Amino acid sequence: MQRVVLDRLIDQAGSTENTPQVRAILTAQIAELGERLESLRAPSPHQRLALGDIRRWQARPEGVTSRSAPPALPSGSPIGDRQP
Repeated sequence: MQRVVLDRLIDQAGSTENTPQVRAILTAQIAELGERLESLRAPSPHQRLALGDIRRWQARPEGVTSRSAPPALPSGSPIGDRQP
């Protein structure tokens, strides 16, 4: 789930469909996350990958972002979705 959130943040921060203000806020949040990950003394492989992806995104040529498809939802009703 954390990976999906990071991918969506990066996707939306680079999307021209968003206003400059929205992109600026998302870019700042991504930078803050990168700083927090960088400050970890013993990051997990997942955290190192996330930091690497953040740094690559920050170093990208302006306006170039890749989009990845979100994982498919599992079949069945959502948890807690009970019919009365």
